[in-house]
Amino acid sequence: MTVLSALVLSNASDLAQLTNTEARIILLYSTRDEAREILAEATRLKLTGTNYLWLATQSVISNTMEAPKEFPIGML
Repeated sequence: MTVLSALVLSNASDLAQLTNTEARIILLYSTRDEAREILAEATRLKLTGTNYLWLATQSVISNTMEAPKEFPIGML
């Protein structure tokens, strides 16, 4: 597998840049609270539908079985 491009974003407002790319797999490395803000914005920008795969680190998932409503269904 080859990574064709990478885009590093530092805040939720930067997500609009993803709408102009062909990226469909997104690695989310943040705190749980930051992830809520990021994923709420991603949902607003329609970046969480069936065409997108979000991979989150343990810091986002935490140790709870309850995911915040901002987290898309099926997020890994």
